[in-house]
Amino acid sequence: MHKIARRAGGLRVPALLIVGILGLVPGRVSASPIRHAHHEAARIDAADHQSWSRFVLGGPSVWSHVAHPQVTPRIEAVIWRAIRTDPGGTAPVLDYLLWKQRRDPARFAFYHSRLAPALTRLVAPTVSPQQLTPPVTPSTVPNIQPQQIPEPSTLLIAAMMLGFAARRVVRATSSSRSDLC
Repeated sequence: MHKIARRAGGLRVPALLIVGILGLVPGRVSASPIRHAHHEAARIDAADHQSWSRFVLGGPSVWSHVAHPQVTPRIEAVIWRAIRTDPGGTAPVLDYLLWKQRRDPARFAFYHSRLAPALTRLVAPTVSPQQLTPPVTPSTVPNIQPQQIPEPSTLLIAAMMLGFAARRVVRATSSSRSDLC
C-alpha cells in the first residue's frame, strides 16, 4: 500500500515538469468575448444601423425634410443606452432627438412622455456649489505617481516551478531511502 502511494506521488513531478515546459512555449493568449443576453438584445441589425446612421449623421438639413427610419425595439434600446451613458448629449442620435424636441417641446412631450424628461435632464445645466477652498496651483501640489510594480516573467515562474519540483523529488527519494534502512 505504501508503494502505491509513492508511485501516485511520483506522477505529480513529471506533470509539474510538463506544465512548466509548456509555460515556456510562446503563444498568443486572448480572452473570449463577453456574451450576455442583454448585450445581444441591444445589438442593432446591420440594415437598421446603416439607415439610422445615414439619417442621424445627415444633420438638420436632412432631418427637416426626410422622415426618420422605423424605430424598432433595438433602435429604442440604443437610444435609451445613449441617454444613460452619454452625460453630455453628444451622441448623434441624441442630437437628433434634442433638435426634434426644440422644434415643438409641448408636442414632443405629449408623444414621448418618457423620453422628454430624460432628454431635459440630460441637457439641464448642472449647478455646482460655490468653491470655498482656494484654487490649487501646480506648485503647491506634490507630483505623486503611483509606484509601478512589474509582474514576474514567465521564465522566472517556470524556473521556480522546476526548482519546487526538483526539491520534492529530492525529498521523496531521501525519504524512500530512509524507509529502506
